Amino acid sequence: MIQNTDFLIRQATSGDAATLSRLTTDLGYPSTSDETADRLRKTLDTPNHQVMVAESPDHEAIDRRKVAAGGDGGYIG
Repeated sequence: MIQNTDFLIRQATSGDAATLSRLTTDLGYPSTSDETADRLRKTLDTPNHQVMVAESPDHEAIDRRKVAAGGDGGYIG
């Protein structure tokens, strides 16, 4: 985990599926929350694979909308 005063970087959990779904859709890869949850579960269950997210101080995964709106800032990739 990487942390500063604006956000921390942590491993994604199944609870991040909705935010990750919005992000992938914004990036041109439309996906529902259920589809993203399924992909995320498969990825997290695969040895040597990780999905990392930026988390705001209020414990929400940060999507592009928060970053673009000048929110807590962060990078998801």
